[in-house]
Amino acid sequence: MHIRPYEESDRQQLIDLWRKALPDDSPHNDPPGVIDAKLKVDRLLFVGEETGEIVGSVMAGYDGHRGWLYSVAIDQDARRKGLGSSLVQHAVAELRSLGCVKINLQVRSSNSAVVAFYESLGFKIEDRISMGLLLPSNHAPAEPGSDSIDIRAFVIEDYPLALSLWSSIEGLGLNESDTPEAVSAFLSRNPGFSAVAVTGTGAVIGTILCGHNGRAGSIQHLAVAEALRNRGVAKRLINYAFERLAEANIPRCNIFVYNDNDEGNSFWLKNGWSDPSTWRVLQKHVEKDGQESSKNA
Repeated sequence: MHIRPYEESDRQQLIDLWRKALPDDSPHNDPPGVIDAKLKVDRLLFVGEETGEIVGSVMAGYDGHRGWLYSVAIDQDARRKGLGSSLVQHAVAELRSLGCVKINLQVRSSNSAVVAFYESLGFKIEDRISMGLLLPSNHAPAEPGSDSIDIRAFVIEDYPLALSLWSSIEGLGLNESDTPEAVSAFLSRNPGFSAVAVTGTGAVIGTILCGHNGRAGSIQHLAVAEALRNRGVAKRLINYAFERLAEANIPRCNIFVYNDNDEGNSFWLKNGWSDPSTWRVLQKHVEKDGQESSKNA
């Protein structure tokens, strides 16, 4: 394997490598934005090449006090050949040449295999707590309307990631209407009306469920990951749903919000929705045999 500095012609191969080898990376670590941000600071980004193909990478950082290692990635088919060790050692040598005396890195505490890998290279676990602060002014994925966050139709394959997001949102209630079967039926009855917001890595960071009965539209589960709020994602999801409703000639839309969901109520009222307090919502469960249920809503 030949290790060399990153070149712009490597971009797509490196993006593909990171998305395959680092699938659980955070949304703000979207590969195109990471590459652009890194190259604005320095050129400590290296790739491993075999027969013209990028099979590995490592990114280093140095602030004059400590060095860091990031994005050590090896193609699945090229692993267990010592390529990861070679890339790390190359980055260590580059940092040493800059006068760096100590190198840090972060590994998920549950990833014992990777911890063992770095220990074999001389790294030691330190008695420290890792802390982080995600800044609103971060690179492309954090910017309103960024092309790195796409809005597209919600398909049932998105359900597992959507459910994980819904479960993390305070004030978003889940019930029997949120099973995979129920959501699939809803999407089938309202094809193309619901949407997800996804990052370049495929992470679902926003959702909206939208449907109509021919007279009025309804919206449920407008949700955006907390780290990516206040950046226009929710409005883009709403706009998507309203465009579909307009195409279907639906004149108005309703949404149900818990009375004690102050944040949710404030959002909707600030965005032009009104509270028709002259009427109330009543519910009753429907049994599978078509009979009325005695259960309370």
